[in-house]
Amino acid sequence: MTGFLVDENLSPAICAQLQRCEPRIATLAVGQPGAPGKSTPDAQILEWLETQDYFLITNNRASMPGHLRDHLHAGRHIPGIFIVPFPLQIGRLIDLLHLIWELTITHIFLCSRCAKLWRYRANVASRAT
Repeated sequence: MTGFLVDENLSPAICAQLQRCEPRIATLAVGQPGAPGKSTPDAQILEWLETQDYFLITNNRASMPGHLRDHLHAGRHIPGIFIVPFPLQIGRLIDLLHLIWELTITHIFLCSRCAKLWRYRANVASRAT
């Protein structure tokens, strides 16, 4: 399930506040156990995001866009990057991330239900012929 990785340049308190808002949201900060270590190169962060299915929360407008472009041109993907503005309004950020998480869960649920319905219809159609 999709989660959020908070960049090392942002406060890890974002993780705690997201967890308080919704305990089911997977959140990690760079440098925490299970997350990339501090000073991990951007390209490796993108690879981690892809394999772990996490969104990145960052304020890195300098180098991350170029690394993301290279990552995508190599045929790779990531769930997404949120570049937060300064001054950071943590309360609004938490509300937005919670909404994004809810929409992601709803999308996964609906896609799963549609896939089941599609398989059911395909099975019924194949039996009828």
